[in-house]
Amino acid sequence: MLTKNNLSFSLIFIIIVFAQEVLMAQSSSQSIPLKYNIAGRPQLQATYQNTPLTLALDSSSTNVQLTVKELKQFQQNKLTFQYSIDTVNVANKKRVDISFVMDSITIGCIVLYNVPAKVSYKPPYYDPNAEATIGIKILNSAGILRYTKAALHVSNISSQNLLAKCQPKAVTQQKTTNASLLSGLQKVKIIPCSIDPALLQKKGETHQLLQALGCMQIEEETQLPPRQKAIARVAKGYTIRYFDNQDLNLVNALEKALKKQFSSSDIHKENMLAAFNNQAISSYIEIWIK
Repeated sequence: MLTKNNLSFSLIFIIIVFAQEVLMAQSSSQSIPLKYNIAGRPQLQATYQNTPLTLALDSSSTNVQLTVKELKQFQQNKLTFQYSIDTVNVANKKRVDISFVMDSITIGCIVLYNVPAKVSYKPPYYDPNAEATIGIKILNSAGILRYTKAALHVSNISSQNLLAKCQPKAVTQQKTTNASLLSGLQKVKIIPCSIDPALLQKKGETHQLLQALGCMQIEEETQLPPRQKAIARVAKGYTIRYFDNQDLNLVNALEKALKKQFSSSDIHKENMLAAFNNQAISSYIEIWIK
């Protein structure tokens, strides 16, 4: 039986949980594409002092484990960093451990700072097939992780861990007369042509703009990337596809808003009516981003 105090506590708890979910939804999020090696192990593409790295995910490690191959690459590129060298005996064989701190690593739109790194090998030999790894716990420090087969999704990223170019742009305040500019559209679908972080960022900014323009329903394509044949037919930039000649005024208004918001001339219109045997689909628009 609920007492007055219990009921009050329950309501407060629900409000707190709801507030946390709203904050999570509003926080910045990024998707980092995953690649897979021959053994099926997921890998991330990273950059250290402008030097590209391929890092396999390691669920047990708490640092970045590099190989002699990366160390030689650093030396060739004349990278500067302070390091320490330890020599230990393992099974009557000498092992060299080179430890240092990477001041920053860039992975997609995410920046990780002061990352511990180590290179271990048994001279004079080293395994040329060994791969560099990054510990999951290091990635956890940037935000909350969620995996799909295609990408690593990081949410609740603090601004200090997000590249400046990836910070969400503030949508220019529209005039009051534009608040319902697209209210005549039943649905707008946003389709980026790849899972590249830059395109996904543009997708988010476009979604934000459509909301400001009063679009009733906004849908984002989740099956990415689209088919190659479809991508090949789309011009670089933003392509507005419409399926009913009656929607042309809305398309023109959207084209104008996109040009104003993103200061871009790469905005195109495409009438898809003929592709659908002149069977009109009213009040529906697609925005392809390439």
